[in-house]
Amino acid sequence: MRQMTIKVAATKPTPRRFYLVLWSLPLILLLLLEGLLRLAGFGASYPLFVPAPEPGYLQPNPLLVRRYVDDPRQAPPVAPDSQYFLAEKPEAGLRLVVAGESTAAGFPYGRFGSPAALLQQRLKQQAGDKQIEVISTAMAAINSYTVLDIMPELLAVQPDAIVLYLGHNEYVGLLGVGSQFQASPNRQLTLWWLQLKQWRLYQLVQQLLQAVLPAPDRQSGQTTMAQMASQSGIALSSEAYQAGVQQFRDNLSEISELAREAGVPLLLTTLVSNELVHAPFLADQSQSLPALDPELSAAAALQQLPALLKTAPEDALLHYRYGQALLANRQPEAAQQALQQAKDLDLLRFRAPTEFNQLLREQSNTPGIWLADAETLFRQHSQDGILGAELLLEHVHPNQRGYQLLADSWWRSLSQAGLLRATPGSNTATAPTNLLSVLDVVNANYKIAMLLADYPFDQHQQQPPPSQAEFTSQLPQPALQQLAAQLVQGGDWLSLHQQLLNFYQQQRDAPNAAKVAALLSDALPFKADIAFAAGQFYFMAGDVLMARFYHWRALQLQPTDVQYRLMLARTLASAGDVPAALAQLALILQQQPDHQVALQQQARLKAAFTPGEGDTTP
Repeated sequence: MRQMTIKVAATKPTPRRFYLVLWSLPLILLLLLEGLLRLAGFGASYPLFVPAPEPGYLQPNPLLVRRYVDDPRQAPPVAPDSQYFLAEKPEAGLRLVVAGESTAAGFPYGRFGSPAALLQQRLKQQAGDKQIEVISTAMAAINSYTVLDIMPELLAVQPDAIVLYLGHNEYVGLLGVGSQFQASPNRQLTLWWLQLKQWRLYQLVQQLLQAVLPAPDRQSGQTTMAQMASQSGIALSSEAYQAGVQQFRDNLSEISELAREAGVPLLLTTLVSNELVHAPFLADQSQSLPALDPELSAAAALQQLPALLKTAPEDALLHYRYGQALLANRQPEAAQQALQQAKDLDLLRFRAPTEFNQLLREQSNTPGIWLADAETLFRQHSQDGILGAELLLEHVHPNQRGYQLLADSWWRSLSQAGLLRATPGSNTATAPTNLLSVLDVVNANYKIAMLLADYPFDQHQQQPPPSQAEFTSQLPQPALQQLAAQLVQGGDWLSLHQQLLNFYQQQRDAPNAAKVAALLSDALPFKADIAFAAGQFYFMAGDVLMARFYHWRALQLQPTDVQYRLMLARTLASAGDVPAALAQLALILQQQPDHQVALQQQARLKAAFTPGEGDTTP
């Protein structure tokens, strides 16, 4: 019997493109949905810079912090200071950009007490007709993740240099490893999360979750510091500590590389913090013996502390007591080491560890990266080289003198980088030290008192919150007290300072009127009349360098105004620049040949002026 053979047709293999299409469909659908959401205007991107109310100007985004939290209801109440600058960079101008944390922003003094403002004030004195811009994007509570994230936008405004001050918030700032706002303990996942947050699909999911989840519980009156930190400590050399060091090192390296690729000089700043006045916030006392008697003399403490430190080498408070005892026994170098060790062992990391300054110094060895050594400068101006209340208000924020030194460290490094013209006598003695109005000073003092009355300075909240009247009543006149009270209560800064300017005008107080008019001009750089008023007041006060700057600004804003040009010529002549004054008068006479005041000034200046070789003044 013959066997029948059944032939089965061979199955054709499924084409690869079928699987490719099958796998691509979900991605295509997601991209389609993402595009539809964007076309519908859903979601937000929170760019670093947004159009200002005045056409042709930009300003830092007041909602930038929302870029770094999932739920806007959770966002800490922080924002960059409002500052208007030209959307198109001026030709032959100098544009510097400052980025970083609350110290870079000038807390508690605000924009006009910040190191950026102090640097700009110094540049104004030698600016001539050159436009000077020091744009600050600094903001409280941020760290190197934020600066890395905004670097492309910083570079997009074409800065001549970028100045950074950051490091204190690396653990408890937004996205920090010890923060309530941590995205992930893994750096790469955090960077991916920052990119994912730009997707409208992600924002849609977040909004749906927010609709069903209860609003976060926030205690009213809490300072930003109290909101940011988690309660758990981070021990020196722990896994979390090393993660903070690594993220700072890697983010700093990537920030530097972006600046180098763009050909923009990057200025890094060493960090300063209070070593002497504030004891560590949180110490590991698990191995400590009974507390050392606080009434013990320095000599007796020096005898007991070495043995105690061998028993409990991780106890930050013991190191702090040891440093104090060494200092009282006139051993400043050993005291500094002990106090720095106490700071580094502090489990609540509101102050950057000493290791961070070493990382900053190492990174500055890269070509195109410069170092402003603020730490060394601060130590040179501190007794025994130990940082304390001479230059710092509390744990990390400088006082007015400290901010002046910080700005001076930037000035020195920018000069070394060849970005600033060298001028004779440009040192700390000639740098401006007081730009703040009396209202700003009262408001700053109140902010510091509020900070010190809250966590972690008063961890058990034993002290009542400070009274606003304690600060406003220190001003001499009732009118000033009323204005200060309104500012402390959150009143409009511009309106209150316009009233303050009127007050000084009525008092015929030219120096203070000049200061306030200059603040208003810097706040509203597109207002020619305010710039002209600042120039007039500075001239009356005898400060011809600052008068020259603001008269130039007024004329640049309104180049056809003959009165502005005439006053500029007068100021230039008073500053000793007679050729430039004559050039301005010649321009007036080209438009109005019979202008009597211009003719009289021209004749007087020509009679007193001996032209130098090569002078071509008409």
